[in-house]
Amino acid sequence: MLEVTHRAINSLMNVLEKTDWEKTIRLCLLDNDKGIEELSLTLDDFRENDVATTIEGIPFVVDKDLYERAKPFFIDFIPRNPGGGFRLASRLNKEELCLLIKGVPDKEAEFLAVIESCNE
Repeated sequence: MLEVTHRAINSLMNVLEKTDWEKTIRLCLLDNDKGIEELSLTLDDFRENDVATTIEGIPFVVDKDLYERAKPFFIDFIPRNPGGGFRLASRLNKEELCLLIKGVPDKEAEFLAVIESCNE
């Protein structure tokens, strides 16, 4: 399950317009500068072991094992001057997920369960 805000969709559309549209947005784990795995976005191709979805014309993929371990996923874009950046959350970083999904209309029971676990 993946929730993407309109701000994130608009920003991703801008990125994809400048690249090869045959690529998809991959949610993956990458090491940060401290050697800690963080949820990241990359441009990539579909692979056999992926879970795929399309939201407002943008294809997203995530490895099936990561999907099962980390769902639900939430993507937002935080504008800054200058620039901005994507804010990613999943079950792997539940505190961040709780901050992002509060106030978002719930579409799936799993989001409700995550929100309830935030209040514990």
